[in-house]
Amino acid sequence: MNADTQNRYGRGPRQLLQVGFGAIATLTLWGLPPSQASWHKLAQTSPTVTPSPVPPSLVTPSSASLAVPPRVTVGPQGAQIYVAPRSNAQILGTYRAGIVLSPTLKGVDQSGQIWFQVGSSWILGEAVTVPKPATPTAPTAAPVNRPPTTESPPPIPPNPTTALPPLPKPLPATSPASAPQPAVSQTPMPQSADAAAPTPQPAATPASSVALPAPNSVSTPQPTPLAVSPSGLPGPAASPPASPAATATTPSAPPQPGSQTPPQIQPALLPGSITAPPGVVVTLQPSPATQLQSPFWGASGEKVNLLKVTKGKDGLAWYQVQMKNKPEAKGWVRGDEVRLLSAFTTPRPALLSAPSGSVIYFYEDPTTRRTHAHRGNSGDKVEILKQMKGENGYAWYFVLLDSNHAVQGWVRGQNVRLKL
Repeated sequence: MNADTQNRYGRGPRQLLQVGFGAIATLTLWGLPPSQASWHKLAQTSPTVTPSPVPPSLVTPSSASLAVPPRVTVGPQGAQIYVAPRSNAQILGTYRAGIVLSPTLKGVDQSGQIWFQVGSSWILGEAVTVPKPATPTAPTAAPVNRPPTTESPPPIPPNPTTALPPLPKPLPATSPASAPQPAVSQTPMPQSADAAAPTPQPAATPASSVALPAPNSVSTPQPTPLAVSPSGLPGPAASPPASPAATATTPSAPPQPGSQTPPQIQPALLPGSITAPPGVVVTLQPSPATQLQSPFWGASGEKVNLLKVTKGKDGLAWYQVQMKNKPEAKGWVRGDEVRLLSAFTTPRPALLSAPSGSVIYFYEDPTTRRTHAHRGNSGDKVEILKQMKGENGYAWYFVLLDSNHAVQGWVRGQNVRLKL
């Protein structure tokens, strides 16, 4: 580098080299590529996703045979609800027979027992049954439309012994003018007492000829009056036309305004909601008080319309409901599995419902911990003031007796029949 260059920049070659390396180091430190900078920031801020913990007493399912089924049905003996998947764990309650559950986890303990997690609790696999999936049917092959065969039938050999009759000759066409005229004839008198009267036959003579009476006849023939047809040909006398009064039709009476049937007014649909604990699926039964397989079911919180109410053969209240999001889904559910979505600003009449000989308990809150001293019987008239989903996950109503307003409290939904 000459003196002019050193004087222009004010630095020597060594100083310029040091400045250049410093600039490159600074750009490398602060000028990270955008992809690397974004990855660096993502690595610092992204949380680590950890799988849901599996209880240490269970073995994590790893085969297809341990896959979690979408639904299971509680067996006839019911299913006990455990806090943890252990046989010696605390029991919270019991699922009744026929309830459909939706498990979220499946595992096997050290003794080989299968456990299902429903909500935050556990049940034994031997207490439930897994419905078998429907086997798809093979589609039926469409019939192949084949064109009709054009083969002609074999010729029938002629029978030489059978001779066909000759065809009749066609008759010559006759004009109306040359048509034969009807003959005027009279019944001849019998020749003797032993001879029978001959049957009169139409004569084949033209209309201009008149049959002569028999000899020794004293009667004078009277010609039959002839009527002239529109074509100009004579014929028998036509009967007189019917009178207009006989052919006239009687007019029908006009409809009366008051006789029309008034249009039927459809009752207003009552909104409701499926009510059940977490993980419990409510099956829409084809008839009240039954536990049958049904293609229709609903989860807790799904909206329905209340259509009918009745007392089942088990003595409890049953409601016919229709799913709002699936109008074709219709069936019966028990009274505590659905509740009327109403604020009850005015009391709503209802009846208590229970099996024969049973009493209905009144509770201080929608739980079964504290009961009132008052009791009710099936058929008692009550008024509903409140409704809510109870601690057990099912429907409850706050009612008071019509006969004694001092008797009031919370009653389970299965013991209340609303007047729809």
